[in-house]
Amino acid sequence: VNLTMLLVVLLTTYVLCTTANLQHDTSSVPAVEALLQRMIPESAQYFQLETLPPAEIDVFEFSASGGKATIKGSSGVAIASGVYWYLKYYCNCQVTWGVNGTGSNLRVPHPLPDAPHQRQSSTVPFRYAWNVCTFGYTATFWDWHRWEQEIDWMALHGVNFPLAFVGQEYIWYKVFSDYGLSMEDMAPFFSGPAFLPWQRMGNLRGWGGPLTLDWMAGQYKMQKRILSRMRSFGMKPILPCFAGHVPKTITKVFPKANLTKSSDWGPMPPKYCCDYILQPTDELYKTIGEKFLLEQAKEYGTDHYYNCDMYNEMHPPTTNHKYLHDSSKAVIDGIKVADPKGTWVMQGWLFHFAPWTYNNTKAYLSGVSDKDMIILDLDSEDGPLAFNYDNYFGKPWVWNLLHNFGGRRGVYGNLSNVANAPIVDKQRAGKGIIGYGITPEAIEQNPVVYELMMEMPWRHTAPNVNEWVQHYARQRYGVATHNTIRAWQALVNSAYGSKVEALDRIAFKPQCKLEKEGWDMTEFVSAWKYLVHALDDYTPNGPLLYDVVDVTSQALVNFWDDILNMLCWEYSEYVAGKVSNNQKTLSVISHLGAFMSSMISELDDLYGSNINYLLGVWLQKAAYKAHGNATLEQQYSFNAKNQITLWGPMGEIDDYAYKAWQGLTGDYNQQRWTFWLDNMYNSVKNGTKMDGPQVQQDLLYFGQKWDKSNKTYPAKPKGSTKTIAKRLLHEYTTMPNNYKKISDASVKGHNILSRAAWSKNVAQLAILCNMNPNCKGFSTDGWLKDDVSQTVKSGGSIYAKVQL
Repeated sequence: VNLTMLLVVLLTTYVLCTTANLQHDTSSVPAVEALLQRMIPESAQYFQLETLPPAEIDVFEFSASGGKATIKGSSGVAIASGVYWYLKYYCNCQVTWGVNGTGSNLRVPHPLPDAPHQRQSSTVPFRYAWNVCTFGYTATFWDWHRWEQEIDWMALHGVNFPLAFVGQEYIWYKVFSDYGLSMEDMAPFFSGPAFLPWQRMGNLRGWGGPLTLDWMAGQYKMQKRILSRMRSFGMKPILPCFAGHVPKTITKVFPKANLTKSSDWGPMPPKYCCDYILQPTDELYKTIGEKFLLEQAKEYGTDHYYNCDMYNEMHPPTTNHKYLHDSSKAVIDGIKVADPKGTWVMQGWLFHFAPWTYNNTKAYLSGVSDKDMIILDLDSEDGPLAFNYDNYFGKPWVWNLLHNFGGRRGVYGNLSNVANAPIVDKQRAGKGIIGYGITPEAIEQNPVVYELMMEMPWRHTAPNVNEWVQHYARQRYGVATHNTIRAWQALVNSAYGSKVEALDRIAFKPQCKLEKEGWDMTEFVSAWKYLVHALDDYTPNGPLLYDVVDVTSQALVNFWDDILNMLCWEYSEYVAGKVSNNQKTLSVISHLGAFMSSMISELDDLYGSNINYLLGVWLQKAAYKAHGNATLEQQYSFNAKNQITLWGPMGEIDDYAYKAWQGLTGDYNQQRWTFWLDNMYNSVKNGTKMDGPQVQQDLLYFGQKWDKSNKTYPAKPKGSTKTIAKRLLHEYTTMPNNYKKISDASVKGHNILSRAAWSKNVAQLAILCNMNPNCKGFSTDGWLKDDVSQTVKSGGSIYAKVQL
């Protein structure tokens, strides 16, 4: 009996232990179920979610039959990724950025389509998201609803390693308060909300401030919600650490603190330029670093990953190798004393700049062991910096797509490079690459680029881009028509087949500076036509209207640049004394100026028809954060406006973060160009030259006044995107009937452009020529002419104006 009982006990113990080993962590399943309820409530019940054994490298599986889909994953993020892969490739759905869901297509078929069993494994353990700057250029004024949407986006797109920088000022407030500093002492240190990323990196202090305790407390509460939601999916959020930046007033309580002012960053004036940095050799460095992390862990918990930057776009006080070694060692020591499991996740952006030679970089990185650091190679798509530094001398690193600067809206991104470079570079780097990620300075633009990039961690071979965009178009619009497929093929052959960012010259301070000719504009105009024609194929959804605004805007901006080219050529000829009749010059300036002004208004109307392109939405979010306090509302409005215009008190980073928004275009930019064009006209009328410095000073004064104004702008769209886009397409692509084609001909000289027109579309060249009273014709290679009477034989063609 005793032997029998012993066998029963042993068997029971074996079964219990075996069962325990087979049990999976199911804690993330409810998080994904809740995501489905938020995203597709009517279809959520048809998804069965299950867990797979946890693994260092995530994996997901899915299959579907009988109207139900089963999704399995090794983590919450993996399950969400499996859900999204099924929704994209079997339900023709998509989730991308757009106000109130206008960027997403979530018309899920009923019943759910069948799908054979599919298993996808990640090629890397880490899938990273965001840039320090994203918290300024995009997320400054987000509420919880918008953060919830973004964390859902991250989960669906496989992100398990997100940067989580909200709410750190509250922790610093507590740390500095404990040391005896008052809010008044801290006021010169903290910047305003829209400029916090650069204050956090030590680039500036105080600009746009003061930062109120109410703001800090609100962001503290937000961060707790953000981290809770991220962790519910199994993400490992990266929290901030101490990089030595402190208020100057720290010397009130630590009079012997060894402070050095950080090197100048940009042209910011002394009052706002550069934090003070505590020297890494000062014992206080480790003490403050430890105190900050302990306080942060008490409030937010920790997943043992920390990010901070000592020398972002700044020079260290010295390039002495021991000093550089000690600098990085001070950071990791501050982390380790508070969190022995801590890892420093460092942006590698600093290594783009002059001081960081091979040997200096090696010395700096030598202060941290390889196992205690992960480097974010921030813009790997342009060639990883890691390869300049022997794979960061053994430090593991993350391959990242940067792509966007300042949140500037334009249609660009080399999809072929995105599809191939991560795989090629990983083969070259060997075990060095441990993750892929996205590091745009701002999101909510060019969703196609990020949809492709976020698939790459799950792909072991490069996709065929032409085939991939056909799937993309079907997922985005819910249907595939001749027009949508042809539009995306043309986009891949133009804007999305090049690294060139076609800047919006309308959004820059007026001057005779032209964009370099970029990708094939003729092909892009074809894409524009197909996309607008697709509006009649079916009732357009939000993503199609979103894309129509983007592509129409880019087409008009490029065309406007060609008008500016003609204008500046005419004025330069006048300034050089080559014009015998000023009245002809005045006529050209008057005609071209009128067209330029009209196009700005037309673009403003286009932007105004779609909620994703409204200045009023940005300002409304800023005002909401003031909670009815008129003083704070004025301050936050100023922050919001200054960031996208002057970027500093004196236009220090003028127009770097411009946006293609209604209100900003039709008011701010229209007024600037009208003023500049009037000055040009009057200078010719008076036989003088424009006073360049005075004009720029007047434009600065206007910008300062505009940033402080209380003028409001619509936060709701007006007009029909479809109607406006169709009208603009007809207006700027219909061939005028006052031209005669002369084949196999060219004209030497007689150009009225400083460079060939960007557009080589014959109709657009004819429209350009008709705008200029001096233009008599044009060549098909983009040169407008003031005389086409003397032709020579060549392989091209000339179009000559004729009298009707």
